[in-house]
Amino acid sequence: MNEMSTFTDKLVDFEVSMELELRRQKMQASSSSSGLSLTPLEESMITISDTLTSISRVQKHLRTREHRNSNTVASTEKRILWFATLESLAIVVMAGLQVFVIQNFFNKVRRGGV
Repeated sequence: MNEMSTFTDKLVDFEVSMELELRRQKMQASSSSSGLSLTPLEESMITISDTLTSISRVQKHLRTREHRNSNTVASTEKRILWFATLESLAIVVMAGLQVFVIQNFFNKVRRGGV
């Protein structure tokens, strides 16, 4: 349970892979039943398959990171917008307050003085 926030969306992404274990079992079964070893073509195919699987995993990981980082950027942009809006409002209020104070300072009626 996420105790930090119960209202925000949560995204959980994980992958469980047993490719190497299954391949080892198939290779042991084929080598024990036929008594033959893998040909260079079959070894090349297995190497290419492993490489493509690795590339696919890296691409998925990079897509996940890009999605998470784009969400972070969007959240940061929203915060900057709100902070800038509040800062602008504070500047306008301070300017109005300064005008009011200066007007009262010069419009005071002084008694008994020049």
